[in-house]
Amino acid sequence: MSHGSPLHIPGGTWDSVIETKNDHPDVPIAAIVNPASGSGGSKDSNCISGIGKLKDAGVIVLGYVSTAYYRQ
Repeated sequence: MSHGSPLHIPGGTWDSVIETKNDHPDVPIAAIVNPASGSGGSKDSNCISGIGKLKDAGVIVLGYVSTAYYRQ
């Protein structure tokens, strides 16, 4: 069994996901992130740092791209 969660957390606060992974190291956990259009128009250093922390904790990080993006 695994668990995936879209992260709608402002400011790159990833601690609860990392704590969950640490508490359940044998459970695959995936986080879905949208760093491009989900958190603003430019790179967010908090987002970049948070993604690194998730990966270091063993969380599977997936990128989100809208299926309607091709229309732009």
